[in-house]
Amino acid sequence: MGFSLKMTGHSKNITKDKILEASRILELGNYLGRKPKALSGGQRQRVAIGRAILQDPSVFLFDQQLSKLDAELRVNMRVEIARLYKQSSGTMIYVTHD
Repeated sequence: MGFSLKMTGHSKNITKDKILEASRILELGNYLGRKPKALSGGQRQRVAIGRAILQDPSVFLFDQQLSKLDAELRVNMRVEIARLYKQSSGTMIYVTHD
């Protein structure tokens, strides 16, 4: 998740703190040491959300972002996305067929 921060010259401490916060929000703390190939589809989707969170963009586009998650985790992620929206000063577009 933190590759883009590393490439833009952020310090290791700031990068680590941001990754830990994003992994807490996305319930990925137990998977931080895994390679992408070792993650499930839902975990990969959450990593993609984490990469977006770390960039602190002015616009988020979520297109079917939670489709591979189980029902309980999908509900939790919707709550976290709503909380993220309230914290950010940006715009969010959220597409779903639910």
